[in-house]
Amino acid sequence: LGGSGSGKTLMALSILGLINNLEVTETFEWKDQKLDYQEKSTLRGKQIGYVGQFPFASFSPVKKMVNHFKDVCDAHGIKWSDALFQSLMAEVGLQDVKDIGIRYAHELSGGQLQRISIACALMLKPQLLILDEPTSSLDADTEKDILSLINQVCSDNKTALMMITHDVQVAKRTCDMAYQMRSGRLELLGLVAELPGNVFPDYKSRNNDDSSTILTCNELCFSYAYKNHLPWAKTPSKLLIDHIDLTMNRGQILGIMGTSGAGKSTFVKLISEELRPSSGSIDRHMHRQSKLSTAKPVQLLFQDARGSFNPMHTMRKALSEINKDLPSIENAWRKVNLELALLDHKPHQMSGGQLQRALLATMLLVDPPLLILDEVFSALDFDNKKIILALLHDLVIEMDWTVMIVSHDQQALASICEKIYLLKDGKLEAIR
Repeated sequence: LGGSGSGKTLMALSILGLINNLEVTETFEWKDQKLDYQEKSTLRGKQIGYVGQFPFASFSPVKKMVNHFKDVCDAHGIKWSDALFQSLMAEVGLQDVKDIGIRYAHELSGGQLQRISIACALMLKPQLLILDEPTSSLDADTEKDILSLINQVCSDNKTALMMITHDVQVAKRTCDMAYQMRSGRLELLGLVAELPGNVFPDYKSRNNDDSSTILTCNELCFSYAYKNHLPWAKTPSKLLIDHIDLTMNRGQILGIMGTSGAGKSTFVKLISEELRPSSGSIDRHMHRQSKLSTAKPVQLLFQDARGSFNPMHTMRKALSEINKDLPSIENAWRKVNLELALLDHKPHQMSGGQLQRALLATMLLVDPPLLILDEVFSALDFDNKKIILALLHDLVIEMDWTVMIVSHDQQALASICEKIYLLKDGKLEAIR
C-alpha cells in the first residue's frame, strides 16, 4: 500500500531488473541463491510474472491480441494452440474470443486489456506474481471475479503474490500481510484483516441557481460491425448503445457506471462528437462556448492520464500548446495544487495523481461548459481520489462546469454525483 509517487512501482521494477538507468543497491536472493541485478532478468516470465498498472502501455499498438500470446510462447518454448488462447480468455471471463484475438489495443476497453494482461502473466504459471494495481480499471463485479481467479491460481500453483494497490479492500481480499511504502521505505502495517476501511467525504453540497438543460439524448443508438477476414461474407453487427434517453442540466455532476466493455467510453465519445450515432439524436444547448475559441464545448479527459501527454514534452510545453500565456499556465497549475517546478517535468517523471491534476489544468485553460471524465480515478490511491474529488467540486462551482464522470468506483461517485446511472445491455438505468 502507499500513495501515488511513493515508490511502489519502482520497487516492483527493481525486483524484475527493469530499471537499468538507475543506480540500484540491493541484496537479492532467489531460492537461497544470490543473484546480481542483471542475473534477475533470467527470472522474468516463467519464475516471476508481472502485470503493470497501465494496460494500454502493456501491448504493442500494431499487434493483434492473439499475437502477443504467440510471442510469449515463442520466447519460452511453449507450443501454441488456439485452444490455449481460448482457455486463457475464458479463465479471465472474456467472451467473443475470436473477435478479441484479432483486435488491437485501441479497440478494447481498459478493463478488457487488464484482464488480457493478467491472462498473459498467468499463462506461464510463475512462482511469484507481482500485480501492480491489476483491478484499477475493472468494475466491481469483474474485480471480484479477477481477485477470486488470482486467489485460486495462486493457491493451486502455490504461487507467491505481491499485490501493489491503493485499495485496502483489494488487499483484504488477496493478501495476508500488508506493508506501506512511505518516503521510500517499507513499514509493516500488520494483518490486512485488521486494517480500517476508507470513507469519502460528501462533496455534493452545491448551490445551482440556473438548472437549465444543456444536453439531451433522444433514442440514442450505436452499433459496430465485427471484423471479418472474408470480404464477401456478411458482417454481423452488435448494438452497443440501445435507445438511450438522457438529460443533463447546467452545473450538474452526473455519474455513469457499467461493466468493462459495456460501452461507457463509446457513450461519452458519442456525446463529445468523437463518434456519430447510428440513430437517434443528441441536442446540445450550451449556455456558453469554451474559453479556447477552437475547442469544442464538450471536452473529454481519458482514462490513461500518462498517455494523454506527449512523452517528449514537458508539462510547460504541453500546456503552452493550449495557451501560450505563461501567467495563465502558472495560474491554472496553482489552481490544481501542483508545484510550479513540476511544469518542467515530463510525464514519466510524475505520479498518476499529479498527471490527473495536470489534465484538469489543461481543462482550466480550455474552460469547456461540459466536461466528461472517463475513469480518471482508476489509477489513483484513496488520498489522491479525495484530492481530485475535492478539487473537482471546487472547480465546478468556480468555473461554471457541468460534469459527467464515468467510473467503476461507486463509492467515489456517490460522494459527488447528484445522479448515478448504470449502463447495462446497451441501456441506461438510474440507480440513484
